[in-house]
Amino acid sequence: MSDKDYRETLQPFQDRTTEWRKSWIAMERQWGREVPLSSRYYS
Repeated sequence: MSDKDYRETLQPFQDRTTEWRKSWIAMERQWGREVPLSSRYYS
């Protein structure tokens, strides 16, 4: 399997991960205003 094939196989997964990360960052931004860090990670 060439490097190019490998990257193309991973591409859909990476796109999904990027989408997930973007939405997570947006949620983090929203929560950051309302929820202190400690309660987010240790609740």
